[in-house]
Amino acid sequence: YQRRVHGCNRVIVLDDTDSATLSVASLSSNCASSSVSDTIPLGNGRRVWAGSWDPCNPESAAIAVDASIVRTDLRTKRACDVAEHAHAVCVRDVQHNANKMYYLASGGDDGIVKVWDTRNMAKPVTAIDAHEHWVARIAVNPFHDELVITSGTDSTVKLWNLLSVSSAAGSAPSSGPCDLLLKTYSEHEDSVYSVAWSSCSPWAFATISYNGKVLIYQVPKDTRYKILLSQSDLT
Repeated sequence: YQRRVHGCNRVIVLDDTDSATLSVASLSSNCASSSVSDTIPLGNGRRVWAGSWDPCNPESAAIAVDASIVRTDLRTKRACDVAEHAHAVCVRDVQHNANKMYYLASGGDDGIVKVWDTRNMAKPVTAIDAHEHWVARIAVNPFHDELVITSGTDSTVKLWNLLSVSSAAGSAPSSGPCDLLLKTYSEHEDSVYSVAWSSCSPWAFATISYNGKVLIYQVPKDTRYKILLSQSDLT
């Protein structure tokens, strides 16, 4: 199993063919070729499921290894922090929040989405029962990071407003819940293994299921208006 995670002009290659390793490859200026510069062992007989390059620290990455989250320091070539048993059975995905330093989201076979402060991985900042089966992917909106989409092997995609763990937490209401499930999308007929926000529009995202079906969605209009109004109130 291999998976590539891109960051700047470098690529992380996760491999557990023989033993779990993280390799860092440097790309040429035209991205036509690459060369491996460093390899970091993650443990014999372990499975790697996903990785996320820290957008605020180019020398740090979070890797999903079995049921744990391993934070690696690419300068010292070792693990700098480990959240053991972060999820039951295994961690399927990890995703940094590019707009809120130190914050990392994870999803696992327990159907739970957790958000961590990487300065203290002893326990998550918040945990949400998100799906009835595995959480396959998590995607944090790069423009409005309170918006998070998750997909699962229960064939659903869910749109969340996780305001309390976003860069917009200062606009959270003084009473009542601020982390809400906004909408559940059930148009897929099979496990939904990947989701991605548009790089052009802050309100569009795509999903793909095991049977190859791709669907494009828009954030509901009322949610868009509420976010834009809350931002105008802060200016």
